[in-house]
Amino acid sequence: VSMDAVYAEAKSLLQSGFRYWFNDTEIAELYRESEAFQVQTAEMELLLRCFELPITDSDCSYLTTTEILTYLGAYTRQPLTAKRMGEALKKAGYIKVSRRRNGGSPLYVYKVRKILPCPLLQICSSDM
Repeated sequence: VSMDAVYAEAKSLLQSGFRYWFNDTEIAELYRESEAFQVQTAEMELLLRCFELPITDSDCSYLTTTEILTYLGAYTRQPLTAKRMGEALKKAGYIKVSRRRNGGSPLYVYKVRKILPCPLLQICSSDM
């Protein structure tokens, strides 16, 4: 294959306005098709074990990603990241809202419901 011909074709397509990126629908399809091959992150596992989606607004807490990480960090030595936790929260269907605390600036928080007592307490106490 002539690389000059490949380059000429690519340049021609680009100049003609060819869309070379994926749109949102295509990205969603790729994600669905590859989901079976994705490894579940520690953030997702801990989120699913320690929190659940609230049924009503009265039985929920409003926590930032950092607050969720701090809470879970007390039960694991594994490093957790805000980026992966944010992805896990979104993938699990948690709702992100903007709230003000004590009249301060608005913060993005997630509506979550802690599972109490924390299921990780049993695991932590049995490992010691």
